[in-house]
Amino acid sequence: MHIHPIISALRHHVLTVALIVVEVALTCAVVSNLLFIVTQRVEWSSMATGVQNESLIWVRTNLLKPDIDISALQAADLQELRGIPGVKAAVLVNTLPVTPVGRQADISVDPGRTDHGISSNLFLGSPGFMDAAGIKVVEGRSFNDGDYVDFRGADAPSPPTAIVTRELADRLWPGRSPLGQHFYLGPGARTPSEVVGVVDHLLRSNVISPSGSGNVVLLPATKFDGGFYLLQVDPSSKRQVLRAIPQTLDKVESNRLIIKNEAYSDTVSEYFRGDRSLAILLMVIVLVFMGVTAVGIVGLSTFWVQRRRRQIGVRRALGARRNDIILYFLAENAAIVATGAVIGMVLAVLASHWLMTHYEVPRLPFTWVVAGGVLLLAVGQASVIGPALRAARVSPQEATRG
Repeated sequence: MHIHPIISALRHHVLTVALIVVEVALTCAVVSNLLFIVTQRVEWSSMATGVQNESLIWVRTNLLKPDIDISALQAADLQELRGIPGVKAAVLVNTLPVTPVGRQADISVDPGRTDHGISSNLFLGSPGFMDAAGIKVVEGRSFNDGDYVDFRGADAPSPPTAIVTRELADRLWPGRSPLGQHFYLGPGARTPSEVVGVVDHLLRSNVISPSGSGNVVLLPATKFDGGFYLLQVDPSSKRQVLRAIPQTLDKVESNRLIIKNEAYSDTVSEYFRGDRSLAILLMVIVLVFMGVTAVGIVGLSTFWVQRRRRQIGVRRALGARRNDIILYFLAENAAIVATGAVIGMVLAVLASHWLMTHYEVPRLPFTWVVAGGVLLLAVGQASVIGPALRAARVSPQEATRG
């Protein structure tokens, strides 16, 4: 097939061709970036928390009487909660992944450091909290009974032992084993904590972006500020346990409010609801852009087939086969769409740079730029198949019609 007839035909419709090229270019730029953002949001909302989502319930209360012995009340509450049918374990913790509560600290390996270290989430828990949450140690050991200390108050010394996530360990001691290493909690701290174990993955409570989302330190504490109850339950009994918790706690102390009594799986689902909704919305926008572009290509190709019926008939009369007519329209359309796709790939890179600057969106990988161009080319070629088949059905007799 010769390319000269195609170029000659396109020169006679410069404005129409330019409009399709612009449409394809804009669609390519938008679709490339939006599909990348969608995959980021889907991956983000599908991240493992590091705990047993389906087996956990968390309960927060607010006392109405200020003169209650908190430690004694917590011990009594836990004892009663463990007696609820379906409850396997009940412990006291200060946070969970992707919950609105938690304690942060800047972790440093240098004693007395006054500048900021690595921002991390402190996961405090009473004896048995790691087993209750389903957190597994992959290197070293878990906490034993002698590790748990009182960690109340801003001036409380750091617990002597700690467990860290793999992500945090790799940042604090790159290329080295974290076991036996020491770190310090907060600027100016001089009491070290020794790493006795490593967990593979655990999300922090205040997840903002993938970077640093796994910087978590687990600390053993019998007493600490701002705790709530974490229950490990049989998933089949979860709803019954949720209904029984208010009555159970009311038997111990009625002068309080239960401000949270929720299945942890519901908490995780709600936390990532916005990301999933955004992904769906962006996919709808992608489909709209692709659909409008496809309709434009179909409309243009159909128009050209109608305008060229006599020309097509002449070619058929001179020996052109149906496949030759189809290939001609496919090649002509490929030239238009490919031009728009190349321009769109450049626009996609520029759009990505703008999004990085203004909204901290990750840089669009070049593979996604190419994928967007290829996708538009495939959609464009698929859109022209119908008009091309109709053109191939034009009979040689059309050449004799006025």
